[in-house]
Amino acid sequence: MIRLRELSVKYRGGGWVLRGLSLQAEEGEAILVTGPNGTGKTTLARLLAGLIPSFYPAVVEGDVRVAGINPLQEPDRLAGRVGYVAQDPDTQILALTVLDEAAYPLLARGLEAEEARDKALATLRMLGMEDMAPRSTFTLSSGEAQKTSLAAALSHDPSLLILDEPLSYLDEESARSFADTLAYVKKQGVSILIVEQEIDLLLGLVDKVLILGRDRHMILSLPEFKEQYYEGRLRGLVPEDRSAVKPRCPGSRGDKPAARLSKVWYRYPRSSSYAVRGVSLTVWRGAVNALLGPNGAGKTTLLKLLAGILSPEEGEVTRFSAKPFYVPQNPILALNGPTVEDEVKASWRMGSPYSPEEALSMMGLEGLKKEKIMHLSHGQRRRLAIASALASGAGLVLLDEPTAGLDAWSRGSLPQHLRRASEAGLTIVMATHDRRLVAEAADYAAIVERGEVVEEGAACRIIGGEA
Repeated sequence: MIRLRELSVKYRGGGWVLRGLSLQAEEGEAILVTGPNGTGKTTLARLLAGLIPSFYPAVVEGDVRVAGINPLQEPDRLAGRVGYVAQDPDTQILALTVLDEAAYPLLARGLEAEEARDKALATLRMLGMEDMAPRSTFTLSSGEAQKTSLAAALSHDPSLLILDEPLSYLDEESARSFADTLAYVKKQGVSILIVEQEIDLLLGLVDKVLILGRDRHMILSLPEFKEQYYEGRLRGLVPEDRSAVKPRCPGSRGDKPAARLSKVWYRYPRSSSYAVRGVSLTVWRGAVNALLGPNGAGKTTLLKLLAGILSPEEGEVTRFSAKPFYVPQNPILALNGPTVEDEVKASWRMGSPYSPEEALSMMGLEGLKKEKIMHLSHGQRRRLAIASALASGAGLVLLDEPTAGLDAWSRGSLPQHLRRASEAGLTIVMATHDRRLVAEAADYAAIVERGEVVEEGAACRIIGGEA
């Protein structure tokens, strides 16, 4: 199904992203691809999906075959054989409704509209998404958009499914359901290549693990991977002192409000239901505040209301601190570039507790100062967006899914950086599915469900941790 021999790739104007990769995958196999940010995982997915070099200009050396097809020379022949879900699902959705999006690949292949919609509806039913069929794609959360992209990728019965960080934006229940769906798809004979950092739920599915590194690559059978590199985490990629980071409960921290929502209601255009329903919530100054909840619960909407990007239909949003800094789920939307150093220097303001150099060092980007943002991986862009937010000295730092797409080292070190930032005087609000991040970093937490705050208080109490 997949044959790579001495594959090397570099983007136009950049250095080599992949060097000398050889890989062989048979029909019906599932391969997990993992490793640090910036080692070429997304590049590999794009290449196998036929997007390089026709869509992403790049120099490619070596031999590539996907289902016997050379994607460098005949990418159009992959249509109908390969299903692809990108790391940023918002960039992939084209249609106005979920059902139309699932039907789009079928219509593009020439199926009649009624047949295409029937097959698309059957795919949505298989994924437990039938009730989402009439939903406007403009109202989807990133997790819902990711599931919609999966439905579109599966609707035309591909022989190879390529998924780039498919669990990044999914809540725990959705992620488990997603993994179960992939197991079902594999039993139907579909080959699967999954790029992912959240690997626990996928280990029962995959046959091989490809670890991409900056200096070398390793291809291991699942038993070899478990024995050599995995004990509930990827050895060597998580800070050794992470075990010393314990959940904390608020003492004297956060005794004054930084922002407050009072009976706030909000409904998106084209939507018949409210995304936020009568929410009253206090954000505490100099503390790490967390919003938890399932996909589509309204967490991102609350961040946008706090940022002033959205205005409430009813109720009031009051900010008692300086201008907020919002880092969206798709980090590229927060970056202006052109280089890493330029980005952080442009965000820096006098009075910030961190210099641009300190912020880059915190996020492990000091060696990429001169790198162009367009050449960064998704995880590196997220780290850069967070570094810019910390360097800005903003009174209110708003982070939407801050660990999505981060490698194990970056994910492991983020809690201590957020804690230190709050101790330096920054107020942080993060919307996240990462309960461990909340346990290790947050002072306060609120659980959001169906647009309402159903519980709030000390983070350690909300998630069941210990002080």
